Amino acid sequence: MAGTVIVPWYATGFRGDTFERDLSEVAATALRYGATSYAVYRSRDDKYRFQQLASFVDHADWERYWDGPEMVYFRAQ
Repeated sequence: MAGTVIVPWYATGFRGDTFERDLSEVAATALRYGATSYAVYRSRDDKYRFQQLASFVDHADWERYWDGPEMVYFRAQ
């Protein structure tokens, strides 16, 4: 069943701009795992709050993306 996953993120310190760049890069890799679309939104009210969206037809593709090496590395950083 198709669905969109929304992942809230919050950057700490003065890392908002760097975090936005890095999140945008790793979000794009979702397409390699079967995502039909992705987006990254930055809050206008709180410049450190972000939302990552990714649409997948198959939930297993989402799990492969979330547990893939790109996302594991990103979350570790």
